[in-house]
Amino acid sequence: MKMKKLAVSMLSAGLVMTMGAEAVMGNTDEENQNDRSATSEVKVQFSVPDEADVKLYNPENLKKIDKDDAEKLGKVTNSKGKLTLDVVPLLDFKGKNIDASYEEYLFYTESDHHLQVTDRRGTGAGWNVTARAENFKDATGAMTLPSSEITFEEGDVQSPVDFQKSQKPTSNGFTLETGKEATKVASANASPEGEAIDKAQGVGAWLIKWFSNNEDVENEKVKLKVPARSASAGEHTTKIIWTMEDGPYKSGQVATDTTESQ
Repeated sequence: MKMKKLAVSMLSAGLVMTMGAEAVMGNTDEENQNDRSATSEVKVQFSVPDEADVKLYNPENLKKIDKDDAEKLGKVTNSKGKLTLDVVPLLDFKGKNIDASYEEYLFYTESDHHLQVTDRRGTGAGWNVTARAENFKDATGAMTLPSSEITFEEGDVQSPVDFQKSQKPTSNGFTLETGKEATKVASANASPEGEAIDKAQGVGAWLIKWFSNNEDVENEKVKLKVPARSASAGEHTTKIIWTMEDGPYKSGQVATDTTESQ
């Protein structure tokens, strides 16, 4: 009996020693694998560009153009900064004769129009553009053409760089009532909290185009409406005040950074 017990005890001890050796060898293999791996660091840096280095683009083909060519297509604002309103439309509505049978007068321009915005802040914080039209005035400075409206149909939003639909700012049609408050022209949403900048709208350069859809001389995308009994002889001028703001559009916001066009 004693010999049997001794044999069993020695066998048990042998199993424990064998299992212990295997465990040690297993840990050693894991440690060796850990010794064969390493981490390395990768760095890259983007610098905010010079404030004066704003690129201008041809709205027809989205190619870069110089300032002289850009001034033939709209008003170049010469804005400085990381968030800029670069080009705004110049409107020249052709004249009409006063006609007592008209209920209202509709005027169209004979040119295509566009607006350019550039966001180089690198933050994805969003932006918005608003506009308001002052009252028309005649050569003497007297207010004229009351209750007139300038209407822009929905614009075609494009960028010189490829983009996803979700990155495109919105620009619905809008009407500017002369002498009234500003209205939204375009708005770009910020990237959601904790998300990457590519989830934001309006990053980079963007053009909003009001181009005619037909081959007629008149551009139906931009029109001026004057009530019949508001028409008076002579030349009348007004100004549109275009405003660029940080962040997406909020109803009732107060304009601060403005650019004028006629």
